[in-house]
Amino acid sequence: MSRIFNNLSHDNYLDGLSCVGMNAGAASRFRVFQNTIYNNGANGILLDGLTDDAVLLVAIFNNLITHNTGYGVNAIGTVTYDPGLGEVNYNNSWNNTAGIHNIGGFWGTRNISADPDYKSTTLGDADFLKIQTSSTCIDQGGDSSPYGTWPDDFWGDPRPYDHPAHDNPYSYYDIGCDEYYVPVQQLDRFVISHDGYGFIGTPEKITITAYNTNNQIIFTNIGIITVYVPNAIGIISWSNGGNNGTYWDVGTYFIYEFDNLDNGVATFYLTDTSEDTLDIEVSTSWGTNTTIITDDDTEGPLYIAGIPDIAITKTKLLPAGDPGPGGYIRYRIDYVNNGGTAYNVEISDLMPNHTTYSSGSMDDLSGSLTDGSGDDAGYFTGIAYRLHYRQ
Repeated sequence: MSRIFNNLSHDNYLDGLSCVGMNAGAASRFRVFQNTIYNNGANGILLDGLTDDAVLLVAIFNNLITHNTGYGVNAIGTVTYDPGLGEVNYNNSWNNTAGIHNIGGFWGTRNISADPDYKSTTLGDADFLKIQTSSTCIDQGGDSSPYGTWPDDFWGDPRPYDHPAHDNPYSYYDIGCDEYYVPVQQLDRFVISHDGYGFIGTPEKITITAYNTNNQIIFTNIGIITVYVPNAIGIISWSNGGNNGTYWDVGTYFIYEFDNLDNGVATFYLTDTSEDTLDIEVSTSWGTNTTIITDDDTEGPLYIAGIPDIAITKTKLLPAGDPGPGGYIRYRIDYVNNGGTAYNVEISDLMPNHTTYSSGSMDDLSGSLTDGSGDDAGYFTGIAYRLHYRQ
């Protein structure tokens, strides 16, 4: 019996792989599995039971066969499926010019025909004919261990590898010579950031970035928090990648689990520490590493407030009448917030035409303000004076 496995066969003039019976009247047995066969000038796999009137007994499984000029699998002469050898199943034959196969009823029901989603089809690339994390071939192969498969794939990655985002109760083997594999990276910490301040009913973007021990980014997850009902029992909803979770604001915490396709499962916590703040932290059990790694929000709590309702009025104080050329005008700006807490409020007033600002004339309830920025709430830009208040 001949075993043909873990091969990458591409761009040949004729067939990508040929099984030819050589002994007249005798049976030739072939197991063909875990091969990737791409862009060949004839068939992907040719089963030749015509030469010398031989009888071909075959098992074909877990092969990825695409973009060939002929059939994905073609049989000529006497070709028979032998259940003692294995199955004709779990193959992906796609985009072959002549068709998926030409072997009649031997083609099993667990074969598929779907785009394998190659990382690259450019010869010479490091990822040439490797499959991506979204590939239809991942975890869709049959268990080839009873047939003496090699423990590694064509590139030396371990086989099988159970991809966390693909579910197949029958097997963890991938179709083709590539076993999609993500090495376990040592998670060091999470860094959590948010836009700034959250307002009731207004989405707030939360970014969670995971770093390894070499300070390299492993993954970044971005979600949206929307807060409803201020300072009362209400809900906070979190959405990420189409998944949703809900936090009930009753003094406990909400757990949201998000899957990163290649990097395990992390848990997202929101903890209500007071009426108007939320603490955010993330922890995870990382792959085979059972250590729980937690990192608190590096920006501090997320402040939650109702939507502000600010009214601003401007009143001239002096003089009572027309100031005349060269005169002074003194006026007051009042603002009041009748809604939720307002953060980072900035009031800007442009100088009217034909007037100039009198240096050092700004003040507020705290006293005199300078014209420069950064030392108090007021500053003059050259065309407007501005008041900036932080909460």
